[in-house]
Amino acid sequence: NAEAYFGQGTKLTVLGE
Repeated sequence: NAEAYFGQGTKLTVLGE
């Protein structure tokens, strides 16, 4: 499970790690 922030604070959540 990982969380990445990019652009204007857009949140991308990646499941699996």
